[in-house]
Amino acid sequence: MSAAADAYLGEHIRDALAHDDDVGELDIHVKVTDARIVLTGNVPDGERLAAVDAVLARLELTDHAVSNCVSVMRFIESTEPEQLS
Repeated sequence: MSAAADAYLGEHIRDALAHDDDVGELDIHVKVTDARIVLTGNVPDGERLAAVDAVLARLELTDHAVSNCVSVMRFIESTEPEQLS
């Protein structure tokens, strides 16, 4: 695959993740090189991570090895205002 084709596929995957109703994530990074796709980033819970896997399955990326390295990172909302120095 050419660099342009890799870039196009990466954008296609990012777009699918961002516009999926169950994922809706903009901060998942997709790197495509040769026949390998690596996803990195964070999601707030396991359900969202499962939704990322579901989107990847629907895209049928059978010509690529896919590594989903997205992590679940629970975000804790503070009730205290943030103090800036």
